[in-house]
Amino acid sequence: MQRIDRVAYTNRWRRRNPVEKLALAGAMLALSLLLPIWPGCALVLLVMMAAALLGARIAPRTYLRAASPALLFLALSAASLSLSVAHDPQSGLSLRVSAAGVLAAAQVALRAVAALSCLLLVALTTPLPEIVSLLRRCRVPGEVIEVSLVIYHLLFSFFDTARRMAVAQEARLGYSTLRRSYRSSALLVASVLERSLSRARSLEMGLAARGFAGELRVLPVTSPMSRVFLAITLSLGALISWISLCAGVPAP
Repeated sequence: MQRIDRVAYTNRWRRRNPVEKLALAGAMLALSLLLPIWPGCALVLLVMMAAALLGARIAPRTYLRAASPALLFLALSAASLSLSVAHDPQSGLSLRVSAAGVLAAAQVALRAVAALSCLLLVALTTPLPEIVSLLRRCRVPGEVIEVSLVIYHLLFSFFDTARRMAVAQEARLGYSTLRRSYRSSALLVASVLERSLSRARSLEMGLAARGFAGELRVLPVTSPMSRVFLAITLSLGALISWISLCAGVPAP
């Protein structure tokens, strides 16, 4: 989380208006859900990766590390889709890899990765205060915004607590053997929630001591909006839609 937040403040598109980045990501996300999987989702994935790696100049290693948890979950899900349960009167139940299952898994994976690339562009290029400022301009209820901010800060507290505890365990040789690794991991999972809630209560007390009145104020967005960027976004969306509808293969 901290790495993602740091990249959001230091990338090349940091000074771009958040409306431009959200318009690009939102348009491509809609196309990845509505267009045929091939070549629509493949084109969306190509455009969004080019925008992140070439436009915003995000390091490929950072991009892959940010996407790795979702890609791991997606790989496990796709593997389960490719398997089918077969019943044989002689051997009983068995797991088999079917061609239809592999095709369905590949299609779902491609659509999911295309959608993931849209979300990654927003997360890696747009700091949270800019998103909050935009949501307030769009008249989103304040309660929804404040709950989102609290969850965001609690995630930082949770991951920071887990990291500190893991470093302390490693310094005490808690992961020197396989048996100790299992025990240390179990202790980490058992105590990280309690420690995170304790740190969250401390943060709440700190906010109350500073006069928190139920609303976290952020600086407004001052960067101008580029009409050229929005025009390029619309053109890319229209081009991808035209190519996909002309040469696309609809999902079964």
